[in-house]
Amino acid sequence: MLRPSEIDVAALPSVALNERSLSLNIAGIYFAIASDNSIQCIGKSVNLQLRWQQHHRFKQLQSKGPIKLAWLDCPIEFWMALKLP
Repeated sequence: MLRPSEIDVAALPSVALNERSLSLNIAGIYFAIASDNSIQCIGKSVNLQLRWQQHHRFKQLQSKGPIKLAWLDCPIEFWMALKLP
């Protein structure tokens, strides 16, 4: 089992917030990270691309300066097994 303390967010794949439509058609846990490496937002989605096209905090995060979206790939089967909302 993966423990949250074992996740190296800096080593995860990432894209700039403004490029959120690229390569994100996957299920996973996402992290919005500021240029000082502070995590601004954490969430989950079965489709990260769709989630970030509609995210309610997009404008708020965009106003904070350069933000990158990092993600931990979690197959849809993972969500189904956990039965998360």
